[in-house]
Amino acid sequence: MDDLDRLLRVTGGEAPLEDLEARVWRRVGILERTREGVTMRGLAVAVALSVGLINGGVGASLAHEPPSEMAVFGMGAASPLTRLEGR
Repeated sequence: MDDLDRLLRVTGGEAPLEDLEARVWRRVGILERTREGVTMRGLAVAVALSVGLINGGVGASLAHEPPSEMAVFGMGAASPLTRLEGR
């Protein structure tokens, strides 16, 4: 109570109390919207990260390594004629 008495003495007891409740509720509303915005931003980041990880995982699993240019000299490179033999 001493702090309140000191504050009233400093302001002269002329603090505008008419719209005190409205100002308090306005400030509470601003804080709630700010907190809600932070929550929604965090949720959006989490969803974007999840979608990115899922797409990256699927993309990596479906990606095939292109054949090397040197593959034509390897054991798997058969003559086109052997493919026609029906093996």
